[in-house]
Amino acid sequence: MTSAAPAESASATGTADTVDAELRAAFEHAQTETIAAVARTVAALDTGMTELDIARRLESEVADRGFVSWFQRPRVLFGAPAKPRLRMSADRKLAAGTIVEIDLAPANADAFGDFTTTVAFGMDDEPELVSDARALCRGVCGFASRWKCTGEVYVFADAWANNHRATLGEAGAIGHMCLPRRGRSGWAWPYAARVAIQMRRHQVHWFNHRRMHGFYALAPRLVRGEHACGFGEMVYIDGDTRRIVGRGHESEVGTLPPV
Repeated sequence: MTSAAPAESASATGTADTVDAELRAAFEHAQTETIAAVARTVAALDTGMTELDIARRLESEVADRGFVSWFQRPRVLFGAPAKPRLRMSADRKLAAGTIVEIDLAPANADAFGDFTTTVAFGMDDEPELVSDARALCRGVCGFASRWKCTGEVYVFADAWANNHRATLGEAGAIGHMCLPRRGRSGWAWPYAARVAIQMRRHQVHWFNHRRMHGFYALAPRLVRGEHACGFGEMVYIDGDTRRIVGRGHESEVGTLPPV
């Protein structure tokens, strides 16, 4: 029986990294703090909290961690609807058995984090949908590499979902490049970087033929019938180096660290 692969791996060819260490460290720090903020928030979940309550808690968790803005404001979704609602509610309240999907992407002065998780609140055994969505995210993160075109990652996710009696819904992409505060994406940081991911060349979609290189937020959302949920991680690819950003081991994908 073989052990799981480490969060960072390199082949025997040893292709040198081309992304500078300072930038790698900036994204590593931002993603680590983002994951920790979500873990603290999940640990504080309580019956009667609303989607907006949890979103405000997420904001307070990153307020004193060096984050100065938002790549994307917190999103909290109760009930695992197939189509995400446009607005969070102050009326929907947390109860045992509620599936809670959380997406957090705060920005600091140099980089940003981007992390998604789903939890089944007050349940001893999580629903199959949640387990399958986590497995899909792990598969996608493991499939991504320098040898793959970006579009192949989307095709893999789509095929995985179909093989597990599900789909990716109407999603035209399952992630995007994470552009740093460099060059054009550094202008009006982080808003220009946010606008840039609307360009198809920066999205993980079916027809993107570009080889993977740099930082990617991969967040496929698994849809089965009228319900859906997702997990999302950040992956760094540079030559033969591949790393799950903010993680010590690939087996941690889709999990929360202890608080």
